Amino acid sequence: YRLYSIATQIAGSPFEISPEAVEPSDPTNCSLEIADWDSLHVHWSNPNDDGGSDVTKYLVEYWDVTSYGETEKQQLHMQQSVVDGTFTITMSLQSVEVPIDSSALELEGRLESLQNIGDVQVYKTMEADVAVYDIEFLT
Repeated sequence: YRLYSIATQIAGSPFEISPEAVEPSDPTNCSLEIADWDSLHVHWSNPNDDGGSDVTKYLVEYWDVTSYGETEKQQLHMQQSVVDGTFTITMSLQSVEVPIDSSALELEGRLESLQNIGDVQVYKTMEADVAVYDIEFLT
């Protein structure tokens, strides 16, 4: 038997060694669960074949709706007969209180004051006896 280096050729050896990397297999038992409207939980187990070395990190990739050119849109309908008071919007365990007679700009500002909400655009229109707030989450 002769020993050969896996990284460099041994001086005077008639053989040439070209090591080939072996990639680990995919992780097993992968699962995905919705944690909140803006977050996910990803779980997995180690791959069956680690490729000969310990797996020290994983790359988790995701695409949000902005990658596809679509944004999240919500509509809020408020009866015009309701003229006084406030309502509360709760998102990601955060709340903001909004006066019933808020303008689109005021609602937009209150939503954007919430942490991690990002850029929001709000339009307010009147339909018969209902005020309609069109809310679009841009980021």
